[in-house]
Amino acid sequence: GKVVASTLVGNCERAQLVWHERMRNQVLEFLRNRGEEGLEAADGFLLEALKNELCVGETHIRVLLEHGASDLGGKEVARVGHCLLQFVAAKAVPDELESAWRVPVQGSTGEADVAAAWGVKPEEYSGRVGPRYLWDPAWYVRDVVSAMEAMGCLCLAEGAEEAPESSCVHQVLAALGLVLKLLEDGSQKQVQTAAMSLLVTVARRRPKECALALARGGYVPRLWRAARAVGGLARGVVEIVEALGGVSEFVAEVRKVSGWLDLLAMAVACWWEEGVGIEAEAATALQGLAKEAMHGKGVTGDLRRWLPPGLLPLLLSDVDGFLAQLEGEYRGPELVWSKGCRLELEEALQAAVSDMCAAST
Repeated sequence: GKVVASTLVGNCERAQLVWHERMRNQVLEFLRNRGEEGLEAADGFLLEALKNELCVGETHIRVLLEHGASDLGGKEVARVGHCLLQFVAAKAVPDELESAWRVPVQGSTGEADVAAAWGVKPEEYSGRVGPRYLWDPAWYVRDVVSAMEAMGCLCLAEGAEEAPESSCVHQVLAALGLVLKLLEDGSQKQVQTAAMSLLVTVARRRPKECALALARGGYVPRLWRAARAVGGLARGVVEIVEALGGVSEFVAEVRKVSGWLDLLAMAVACWWEEGVGIEAEAATALQGLAKEAMHGKGVTGDLRRWLPPGLLPLLLSDVDGFLAQLEGEYRGPELVWSKGCRLELEEALQAAVSDMCAAST
């Protein structure tokens, strides 16, 4: 009783409880004016302070993004994450709703079991305050982006050592089809960027599990097709390869789609305009692929067809030296390199990338 009374007269802003003086005054005014009418009078009552707040799984997403998930327990983090995926699927990619719903929950076999595990009914997953979609479609983009950013926040909040099947990271991996569809749709750049950011977060958080999920699920070709066809995803692809380049199954899939060629073009700064500025990151990611124990020799062989013998060892051992040599001129027994050589390499790479991009559209 004392805790409730203290909360009612105080101010609070937590992920699952927002309460302050303005809200309190609105409730008191309502009770003074219509309190005698009984519970029926409360139908349609809406706290003005919350009418534009996104609330999913009984969690205020703005507050979660501003203050983190420190006040949520482990199981609650996973439950809210499940709600967020369901929300994104329902609002953005309805045909992925079922895969987002049936994420792995220990001991579950179907929809009823999942609902019982989380203690939430399906209709409660998108529990928002106010029917905003009916009058302002701009809220759609903001809400879907916020939901995915919140999912990334929850993935980071989970312990790095333990990742049970019901964790947010594994939920995202189980719903990769949803994430890839958002990446493939270039009509909403903000949504696309948020989806890539979430995938990068998961890749860095659990690299082996993410690499295997992408490789075994057949998602690597879709990831590269999206990067080539849609645009705006170059940095995200590089960051994913940097995180996952040590997993053999993932490297094998990257070789199949000639993803190393995109990275080489980025390293040479000729992978469209968006590739400019990430040369060092792309070269580092490419170096990681070439050093992978099982398929690295194959990647090195691929690169040997494009780079002269004197440049390839530099790429494999000294990224800064490789990039510096690309910009310079050199004539010696190990390497003959000039601005003309670089121009020829750029033109060849641009032609190859252009063909691959055309095939991806």
